[in-house]
Amino acid sequence: MNEGSPAQWLAAAQKIDARIEKLRPEADRHVVGQHVISQVLLKRFAAPFGSDGFKLVPFNLDHPDRLHKMASPRQCGKVPHFARFASASLEQLWGKLETRIPDAARAVDRGDVFQHEQHVQTLKDLIALHLVRSLNYRKVHERIFTKVYTEQRTALLTDQSDLLRLAVLQRSGLHLPGPQGLAAAADEILSPHLANFENGADFRARIEDTFAKAKEMISDAGLEILVPAAGEFLLGDTPALAIQQSETRTAFNVAIGDSTSIVLPFGPRHLLVGRTPPLRAGHRHRGDGRLPQPTSDRGGGAARLLPAPQRPGRLRPRLPKAGHPECQELSLPAASPSSRAWPGEGYRDGRRKPAGCHGCGGRFLVTAEVLRS
Repeated sequence: MNEGSPAQWLAAAQKIDARIEKLRPEADRHVVGQHVISQVLLKRFAAPFGSDGFKLVPFNLDHPDRLHKMASPRQCGKVPHFARFASASLEQLWGKLETRIPDAARAVDRGDVFQHEQHVQTLKDLIALHLVRSLNYRKVHERIFTKVYTEQRTALLTDQSDLLRLAVLQRSGLHLPGPQGLAAAADEILSPHLANFENGADFRARIEDTFAKAKEMISDAGLEILVPAAGEFLLGDTPALAIQQSETRTAFNVAIGDSTSIVLPFGPRHLLVGRTPPLRAGHRHRGDGRLPQPTSDRGGGAARLLPAPQRPGRLRPRLPKAGHPECQELSLPAASPSSRAWPGEGYRDGRRKPAGCHGCGGRFLVTAEVLRS
């Protein structure tokens, strides 16, 4: 997610700093293994495996030939030290939402979810959660901070150097001795922000703030739920994707405000789609069953469950029974931008056996990175 321009980032610095100071007494209250994919969502993709409970098979796209072992939803979708500062209270914030998901999920399975506005809002909030609580967001945060920090330090040493010299003179009565003194003064000014970045405090405060903003933005979007015309949906380690589609191209991981839709697999049979901007009441897409049609004139427009577009040649891979003929046909795409782009699609091509056919009938959790503790 794009967190805004450098100017917007700096404009929010005072608010972020205040939040960091409020969190500082609980800085060491920490949860080591933090889920970036909600366990309740993972369980919707898991299959029962005897007395061992529900199981998934994490599949690593970077190592497709590795032996892929079964794991419980509790073991999957975790990142050690995802947030390194006051993470206990952050987990409590996520938990307030996640406790609402089971009721919403039952409404989705019954097919009457759009009759319950509170469940619709829960699903929208769930999309926002998985957009923000993600490895992608953390990478964006790190990239933007590094960019802004470098720009500000450069400005203090060039365009704003006279102001910096004057500030030091007024504060200490000393003239800065050459470029080294100027650099030392710039580093001193920026050091609190750098320290908050390095200890994870800046990320902790900003992810909470961004989650609140994402919920607000997605709340105004129309929610649709698609069902597959064939096969089933899979889940990836970045499960929610903001997509911008036009007649000529499709871009992934764009800013919410630039997206045309935000998708989140919600089980093998359902895909949550937040349409941005909201669909107008009564508006219809093409009526061939390939795109949703609104059935409600409430704000944002609700949609009934409709088939998702079929993607020729792509089926959700499933671990077949040992010795099943499908073992000879089933494979997953190698790591590539296209294979990572859509959450969890696999395909059949007869080229390779699946790594580790356990005969368990479990479902795959497709990952581009190892997300197990």
